[in-house]
Amino acid sequence: MTRAAAFLLSLLIIFSTQLVDSTEVQVPTRAEVEAMMGLPSDGDRVRGQMDTIGFVVEESPAEDVVATAVRLEHKSLAAQDQQHGMTDELAGAIAMIMQENGWQLGTDIAVVVSSDAVHYGPDFDHTPFGTGAEAYEKATARERSLALDHLVGNLDPSKLRKFSSTLVDPDTLEYRLPWCGRFSIPFGLELLRKLSLSTAGKVPSGALLRYGTSLSEPELPVSSATRSSGLGYTAPSNFHHWVGYAAVGYRLE
Repeated sequence: MTRAAAFLLSLLIIFSTQLVDSTEVQVPTRAEVEAMMGLPSDGDRVRGQMDTIGFVVEESPAEDVVATAVRLEHKSLAAQDQQHGMTDELAGAIAMIMQENGWQLGTDIAVVVSSDAVHYGPDFDHTPFGTGAEAYEKATARERSLALDHLVGNLDPSKLRKFSSTLVDPDTLEYRLPWCGRFSIPFGLELLRKLSLSTAGKVPSGALLRYGTSLSEPELPVSSATRSSGLGYTAPSNFHHWVGYAAVGYRLE
């Protein structure tokens, strides 16, 4: 596998963002969801638009999200000029779908980029501040500054490029900071910026909603039956091995 082929973008384009608890309500079938939203059967229009520009499309199950969602993957997102061209094409394709269906950004469609922040510790070959409580405080302070400096406020392509080069050496494509979203975050936010400009004539503004880590956040409840089946802890979480989580939300002012 080539280096470029190893870098995949995971991005959700969600058409309608209503979430449901399947234990409390009757979850509609995919056909019912598409009928409610005026979508063609099986999301053919969505898939067709994405397929024409080289993206692999996977629809999320209606049991999870009351929506038709697509996960996009592309194998050549390493170079910034390639990302720039693909965000143009993808924003145009989505804008066309929105126009055909009378959809509005933020009401009927959302762009979601899911990624961990830093992976810190010897297991990740990343201990610039050492390990321990003091190192943890320094590392998380750097994380917050990284988000505030590049991801908060009006989306700006120059800030996104700087964010990208902070995480990755543009010449070697090697990590400078081990964030999983080194490609998907700049790509997804530039897509959001272009889509907002083309459909609403505005630039989205971001706010850091919360920053946490695998140390600061409580363990998710897991039933005894789940644990007895062999599922449960998947990785250590301590001052020598932890992961950051940054939640940033964008809105049109």
